[in-house]
Amino acid sequence: MSIRLLDHMTKPLLPRSEPEWLSNVSDFDELPIMDLLQDSLFYPACGRDGDPVRYLGGFVHSFVYADYSVPIEEITSSLFSPEFGLKGYRILFCKDVSNSIIPRGWHPSKEVIKGMRLARVQACAPLQYGLWAVLERLDGFGLEHGPNRMSFLFIGGEGVSAYQALYKERGLAPIVLAIIQCGIAFGNAYTDFANPEEGLAAAVLEDIHQRPQFLLHGGWYGSYEHSCWPDYSYKVARWRAAQGELGLWWRPH
Repeated sequence: MSIRLLDHMTKPLLPRSEPEWLSNVSDFDELPIMDLLQDSLFYPACGRDGDPVRYLGGFVHSFVYADYSVPIEEITSSLFSPEFGLKGYRILFCKDVSNSIIPRGWHPSKEVIKGMRLARVQACAPLQYGLWAVLERLDGFGLEHGPNRMSFLFIGGEGVSAYQALYKERGLAPIVLAIIQCGIAFGNAYTDFANPEEGLAAAVLEDIHQRPQFLLHGGWYGSYEHSCWPDYSYKVARWRAAQGELGLWWRPH
């Protein structure tokens, strides 16, 4: 997981208490999917980007990443790599949970399958694998560095399908949705997640009672003065980078 260095390091939201399930979880436990999804951050078309962890770790303790272009071997090697791993943390455990992420009877929508085929997306299936890792802060690093524990669920899958299977099928929504540099040209996505009229927005915003509270939006090139989705209109924070910026937006209603 690579961490890009941005100009401002201040976190805009106060840290919250570590969830009890995360404090007590161990390698012997089954994936606590409902607990893990509560108050999580969902990041489709994520690559191996660690910026959401840098800015929202502590406010968020559970991160759900989805990207069908990143093989499970790359995620595993990044987690354990001194170059790409998260500084100040060790892997408490890491295991394959591919059989635990899809609700029984769930199938991807026809629109997703059609879109992937038209775009000639090279993926075996909308959801290919699930890898769950829990990281624990090392001795010598204090609370100012980050929370004691963080959970990461990596999904090898298409973003809309992952959202529908993980959240909508279970009547949940993440507290933060990240849409970062995931265009249809170089982002290897068949649909533009930033477009409020296309597939991801329709899936996320359909139920007014199950919507993320915050939208993390931006990219590495150009200026992002406004939220990509009009429903998220209140700017909470903004981080400038040498080649772009990120903004955290709140939905006030």
